[in-house]
This record gives sequence, C-alpha cells and structure tokens, in this order.
Amino acid sequence: MDIRITQRFAQIGIDWALPELLIKAPPPDMTLQQQAPDIIITIDYPEVHIDQTQTFAEIGLKKIIPLERELAQEAQVTVVNGIGRRANEGDLLASQVGFGNKIFADIAESNLPQIKESNIDIIPRTPPSITASGGIRVQAVMGDVSVDMPPNLPEIEANLGYVKIYLEQKPYLKIDFVGNNIDIRV
Repeated sequence: MDIRITQRFAQIGIDWALPELLIKAPPPDMTLQQQAPDIIITIDYPEVHIDQTQTFAEIGLKKIIPLERELAQEAQVTVVNGIGRRANEGDLLASQVGFGNKIFADIAESNLPQIKESNIDIIPRTPPSITASGGIRVQAVMGDVSVDMPPNLPEIEANLGYVKIYLEQKPYLKIDFVGNNIDIRV
C-alpha cells in the first residue's frame, strides 16, 4: 500500500498604500502702494541793487529834494550872516560919524571876495552801495512705500498609508492510502 500526501501551503496576502502628503501653497497676496518722492525748487532770480546816491552827491549830482533842502539851509545861513554883517557895518558907520571917509574904504575892503585855497582831491570818496538778492530754495518731500502682505497659509492634505496582512489561502493537508494491500488478519 502506498500513502499519498497532498498538501498546499498557506499564502499570506499583503495590501498596502504609501502615505501621501499634498501641499498646495497659493502665491502671496501682496498690496503695494507707493507715493513718489517730490522735489520743489523755488528760484528767486538774482537781482543786483546799486545805490550811487551818496557817490553822485559827493561830485555835485544830487537828487532834487535833497538839493532843495541843502540850498534852502545855505540860503538861510547866507541871509542871517548878511543881515548880521549889514547890522555890524551900520553900527560901525554910526560910531565913526565925523571921523572922515576912511571908514568907507575899510568897509569896502572887508567886503572884497576872499582868495580861496585850492587843493587836489579824489572824488568820490564813498563807493556805491551794492547789494544782491536772490537764490535757490530746494525742498524735498519724502516718498512713501506701503506694503501689505497677509500670510497665505498652505493647504496641507495628509493621507495615511496602511499595511493590511491577511490569509489569502488556507493551508491544506490530505493523506490518502492508495491500494488494497491491507492485511486484515489478526
């Protein structure tokens, strides 16, 4: 007799998936506001002022109003001096009555023009008054930049991986006796 053994091994099944991590990062939302800088330039064009009034006055070229005042003062002094001189001459004539004609010669001699002294001088002595005005004013206005950038958080999706182990095929064992050769005697 023969023994026949039939067997089948067990099989293990594995089902698995890798973990996944999906990240979506949207671009940032940025707002930019800008105020441009500015420069303000103000120009006062140059002006030169030359005052030659005093210089001209020294050489005899005076303006009309100051000249009138000066001549009026000189005329007053001349009139007062002339009146004083005539009064003195009258007093002198009154005191010399009866002493002859010599008094007239003395009075005439005192009224003769006096010889003036001459000198050389450089005129004008006062330089002209010169003033200048004008210029450039520069004013800078600062610009400004304003940046607003709120955070955009990324969107994260996580899928967990897994491993499943199961019995796909059960084990099997069968033992058969083949043949008629069994001795039944005892």
